[in-house]
Amino acid sequence: VSLAWDENVVVEKLSLEVSRGEIVGLIGPSGCGKSTVVSSILRLIDHKGEISIDGIFISKINEYENVVSAVLQSTYIFNTTVRENLKIANSSVTDEQLIQVIEEVELTDWFKALPAGLDSIIGDTTRQLSGGETQRIGIARAVLSQAKFILLDEPTEHLDVNTAGAIWRLIERVFSDCGVLVVTHEPKVWQQLERTVSL
Repeated sequence: VSLAWDENVVVEKLSLEVSRGEIVGLIGPSGCGKSTVVSSILRLIDHKGEISIDGIFISKINEYENVVSAVLQSTYIFNTTVRENLKIANSSVTDEQLIQVIEEVELTDWFKALPAGLDSIIGDTTRQLSGGETQRIGIARAVLSQAKFILLDEPTEHLDVNTAGAIWRLIERVFSDCGVLVVTHEPKVWQQLERTVSL
C-alpha cells in the first residue's frame, strides 16, 4: 500500500499481514505516517494498492464496523448513560452482556461506584472519566462489536505505568481470538509485541 495527502507521498509500498490471534505492531517515530495508515484501514482516505480482510478488499465489505473495530488515541464519551455509551458498538447486547464486558475490561470498581448503574449519565458535563477509564470504555466497545480485526492507535499513551500495564494485559486477554494491529511510537510497547513492522 502507498498513501499520500494531496499528492505528497506519506507511506510508500508498505506490506504487512496480521493473522488471527496475533498482535502486530506498526512502529515508528511521530510523523512517519502511522495515523495515515490508520485512516486508510478505516476507509477514511484512499490508498494505492490492496487492503483486504480474509481475502476481501475493504472497499467491498458491507457493515464494516462489524468486521473492524478501532480504539483510537481519544475515545469519545457521549453525554448519556453507560448503557448507551456501550451499546453504540452493538445495539443488540443485553444488560447482562454489558455488565460482563465491564468486568472483562476491569471497570468493576468504577461501575459499582456509579449512582444508577447502567443508567448513570457519564460524559463531559457530568462525571469525568480518567484516561484509563476512558481507554477501557473504548476497549469494551471493541469487545462488544465482535469484530475480527482490532486496530489500536497508541492504546497506552499518556497513561501511568500501572494503568498502561493493566490495559496491555487486558488487550492480550480480550482480543486473543482477533487479529490486532497496534500503532505506536513507544519503545516500551514495542517490547511487548509479538512482531513489529517499521515505517
